[in-house]
Amino acid sequence: MKTNVTERVATLHRKSFIIDAHFDLPLDVAMRRERGERRVIETSYIEDFRAGGVDLVVGAIFIHDYFLPEMGLRRALDQITYIHEELEESPGADETLPHHGRGSGGPRGGGGGLDFIT
Repeated sequence: MKTNVTERVATLHRKSFIIDAHFDLPLDVAMRRERGERRVIETSYIEDFRAGGVDLVVGAIFIHDYFLPEMGLRRALDQITYIHEELEESPGADETLPHHGRGSGGPRGGGGGLDFIT
């Protein structure tokens, strides 16, 4: 019975479009880049996204209370800028993960891969 359930879960996972829809990726990238790290997504996340079969990441912009209200917009724009810089530094990072053979690609109709919509 356990093997049957495990196999069914694995099959469902392979056939599904996997979305991580609550992830503070921009905040983590910003904090690391401000400490001098580069290629944070490439070196710290891509392999985990691949292993988990993640097809789409919705990276939420999170602003700590102590930045509000005066610095809220600046911090949000910084996080967006850092994500853009990450993608420029890591060519192909936004298309590095296969869509597990499900259809013709991601929301932008490309050949598949992890989709970053900025």
